[in-house]
Amino acid sequence: MSYQDVKDKLHHGHRKVANNTYLAYENEFHGDYVIHPIIMKLHGNVVARFYPDHIELHSAGWHTVTTRSRLNLALRLAGIHGSISQYKYQWYIDTNLLNVVEFKDGMKISYTGEILSHPPIEVSK
Repeated sequence: MSYQDVKDKLHHGHRKVANNTYLAYENEFHGDYVIHPIIMKLHGNVVARFYPDHIELHSAGWHTVTTRSRLNLALRLAGIHGSISQYKYQWYIDTNLLNVVEFKDGMKISYTGEILSHPPIEVSK
């Protein structure tokens, strides 16, 4: 999938994507222009923003199994073959480009799976 696929899903009345999880538009003001990312909300908290060239992920301060599940759903909706997992109480994201990085709120990932906001780190086992 891509931004357009997520947009089409929203336009065809598929706002609810999971329990207590919905898609909607948001207005972002940038000086003289406005952009309209698609947001994914879990219990009213924004956990993902879909932009035309990337996705932005947020835990909204809730590092729970449900939040992680919705972030993984956002990755799938975006067509990114990757997942967020937990190791020793820390979240990590592994994308289809085999980058493993520590999850940070607000991190940005391109639709090809490239992590735009964090360099790769090694996970010791």
